[in-house]
Amino acid sequence: MRVLATFAFSFSAAIFSAVYFLPFSWTPYLSVVLLFSGLLLLLTRQRWTRLFVLMLLGAAVGLGWFYIHDLQTIEKARLVAGTERQVEARVLEYPKSYENYCRLTVRIENGDLPRLNALVYDRSTSSSALEPGDRIVFSAKLSVADRRYNEEIGDYLARDIYLKLNAVSTPKLIQAAGSYERLPVRIHHMLVRHIEEIFQPDSAAFMKSLLLGDKTDLYNREGDYLHLSRAGNMHALAVSGLHISFLVGLIQLVFGKQRFASVLTIVLVWCFVLITGASPSAVRAGVMQSLLLLAPILYRENDPPTTLAFALGLILLHNPRAAASVSLQLSFAAMAGILCFGSALYNSFVSFMPAGRMRRLLNGVAAAAASSLAVLPFTVPLTAVHFGYVSLVSPVSGVLCFFAISLCFCLGYLACLFSLVFLPFGLLLARIAALLGQYILWVSGLLSSLSNAVVYLESAWFLFWLCGVYLLFLLARFLPLRRLEKLLLPGVLSILVMMLLSNVERLHYEQEDGFFSALDVGQGQCLCVFDEDLTVVIDCGNQMSLSNAGDLAGRFLISRGRRSVDTLILTHLDSDHVNGVTMLMEMIPVKRIVIPAGMDDGSGCLQAIAAKAELLNTEFVRLSEDSELRLKNSSLRVFAPLSQEDMNDSGLFVDVSYDGYDILVSGDASQEMERAFLMHALPDPIELLVIGHHGSRFSSSEDLLRSTGADTAIISVGYNTYGHPDEQTLERLASNHYNVYRTDLDGTITFHIEGGHGKKES
Repeated sequence: MRVLATFAFSFSAAIFSAVYFLPFSWTPYLSVVLLFSGLLLLLTRQRWTRLFVLMLLGAAVGLGWFYIHDLQTIEKARLVAGTERQVEARVLEYPKSYENYCRLTVRIENGDLPRLNALVYDRSTSSSALEPGDRIVFSAKLSVADRRYNEEIGDYLARDIYLKLNAVSTPKLIQAAGSYERLPVRIHHMLVRHIEEIFQPDSAAFMKSLLLGDKTDLYNREGDYLHLSRAGNMHALAVSGLHISFLVGLIQLVFGKQRFASVLTIVLVWCFVLITGASPSAVRAGVMQSLLLLAPILYRENDPPTTLAFALGLILLHNPRAAASVSLQLSFAAMAGILCFGSALYNSFVSFMPAGRMRRLLNGVAAAAASSLAVLPFTVPLTAVHFGYVSLVSPVSGVLCFFAISLCFCLGYLACLFSLVFLPFGLLLARIAALLGQYILWVSGLLSSLSNAVVYLESAWFLFWLCGVYLLFLLARFLPLRRLEKLLLPGVLSILVMMLLSNVERLHYEQEDGFFSALDVGQGQCLCVFDEDLTVVIDCGNQMSLSNAGDLAGRFLISRGRRSVDTLILTHLDSDHVNGVTMLMEMIPVKRIVIPAGMDDGSGCLQAIAAKAELLNTEFVRLSEDSELRLKNSSLRVFAPLSQEDMNDSGLFVDVSYDGYDILVSGDASQEMERAFLMHALPDPIELLVIGHHGSRFSSSEDLLRSTGADTAIISVGYNTYGHPDEQTLERLASNHYNVYRTDLDGTITFHIEGGHGKKES
C-alpha cells in the first residue's frame, strides 16, 4: 500500500474541496470530525481499515491546515482592507513599469500590519528604479487581492499575494538591498536581459517564454499567443516537467549519470526552479525529478504516483490557495494522464510499426504522439472549464513540435552560456534556436487557422458533445476491438458529430432572416449583425474587465459558424469601443474596417489597428460622408460625424434596418449631438435603441427617446466606476415606456428579426 501517496492525495483532495466547494466556516468542524473518525477506526486495529484511516487523517490535516492558513493570511488581510496606512515593505521582484503607473511586489514588514505579500500600484515613476531587497516606506490605501473589477479571482491568492496597496505617496527608499539579496530574482533578471541581447526582437519574446516562463512580452504579441494557445502549445511556455527533463538530459549528457552527477543535477535543477520564479509547475517538476534522481542513489525504486502526490502535497503545504492555480491543475492533470495512459498508448502505436531501423526512427514519433494523447483525458475538461474551448489539433501539434521544443530549449541555454565565453558561437546557436522557435510558431499558426481547429463551447450543444466524447471512449473500452481501434473509432465519431453540430449552428444563423446581438463584454460595446452568411460588427472594446472584447467577440462569431467579418464599423476611437479590434482580427478575418474621418487617436489604438489592417490586407475606410451598406435582407446607414470638437461627438451614428425593423446605434454621442443628428437625418421610426455612452446621463436625451418611437432599449454596460447606467437615464427610459435590457444583468442579448418583427432569444 502506498502510504505516502494515500495520505498526500487525501490531504490535497481536502484542500481542493475547501477551495471550490466547502464554506470556510465548515472546514474546522469537518476537520475535527474526520480526525476523530480516523482515530476511532485506528483503535479497531483491523488491517482493512488502514487505507481508510490514512484517507481520513490526510483529509483532516488538509482541512485543518487550510483553515489555519486562511486565518493567518486572507482573514488578516480583510481586517485591514479599506484603510489607509503607513506601510514599510521589502521589494521582492523588479518593478514592472506601464504607461501611467508602476507595479511592485512587496512583503509588508510593519509591526502593526500582517506580514503578507502584496502588490503596490504607484502612479509615480520613481519606484521603477527600485531593486529586489530594497526596503521602502509609503502611505497606501489597502484592499484585498481576491477581487478585481468586482469579480472574485484566485490568481493572486494562488501566487501568495493577499493585499493590493494603492500608493498615495511616493515610495521612499529607507534601506538599499545588499548585492546578493534576492539572488535568484536578480539572476532571472540578468538572464532576461541577456536573452534580449543575443536574440532578435521578433524571437526574444518566444525565447524568454520558453527558457524562463516569462510571458510578459508574448502577451503583447496577440497573434503568436493566440496561435500557440489554439494549437495547444502554450504548455511549452510554462516551466514544467517538460523543460526540466530537457535540462536533466542536457546536464547528464555533459556530466554522465554517476552518483555525483545525479547530485549535481539535483542542485542545478533547483537553481533552475528558483531563477524561473518557482512557479507551482516548476516546483512540482523539481520535486519529481529530484526524487527520480535520488531513488537509485538511495537504492530505492521510484514510484511515480507517490512522487506526484508528494509533490502536490508540498506545494499545497506551502500555500493551500495554490489549488486555484490553473497552471498547477493542468500540470498535474497532464502528468496523471501520462501515468495512466502513456505507456498503453505507446505500446499500441509501437505494435503497428515495422521492425528494424524504421521502428527505431519512429519511436520518437510514437512517444510524442502517446504523450500528446495521454494528457487529454484529464486536461481537456480543465481547459473547457477555465478557457471555454477545446483544441482538436493539439495531438498533431505535439507530434510536429515536440522535437523542435526540446532542441530549441537546449540550444537556447547553450547560446546563453557560449555567448559569455565566445560570442560569435553563442550568436550562431541563438540563430539556430530562433529558427526552431519560428518553426514552432509557424506550425502553431498553420494548425490553429484550420477550420474547426478549436471548438469554443459557447453553445450548450458543444458541452453535450464534450460529455458525449467521454461516453463514446468509455463504451469503446468494453467493445471487442483492438487497442488502437478503441481510440480511432470514438475519435472519428466525435469529430464527425462536432462537424455536424458546427454546421447545424451555422445553418441556424444563415437560413433565418437576421439576428442582432449585443455581446456581454463588460464596460464597453460590441454589437453583431447577422444577415444570412454576412456579418457586420459595430465596435469591439471594453475596460475594467478580465476578458478581452476581441477574444469574446471572436469566440461568439466562430461558435456560430462565422468564418469572417465582412465589415467592422467603429463608431469612435475610445478604448472601450476599439481596444479589442486587433485580437478580433487575429481570431477571424476582417475584410473591411470603417472609422470616422478626421478623428484623433486619443486612445492610442488607431495606430495598432491600422498596422494590423495593413499586415492582414484589410480594407481601411475613413468615412467623411453618409453612406449606406446593403446586405441581403437588411441595410446599414452610416452617418458621418457632424462635429470634430470632441471624440465622443465626432463619432458615427448607425441605423440597422431589417425590412422595416430598425435599430439605432449612437456610440457615445452627447445629448447635444443627438439633437443635431435628429435635425440632420431624422431616421425612420426605430424599434430598438442601443443606449448611448453605456447609460451615461449625458446621453439618451428626451428628444431622442421620444423622436425615435422605439419601445425597446439595450444598454451595453459592465462593472465601472462612472456610475453607468445613471439613474437619470433609467428614469427617462421608464417615463418613455421603454423595455430595457442590460448586458450586465441579462448577459449577451440577441434579437431574432423576421418579417419586420424582432423577438429576444432566450
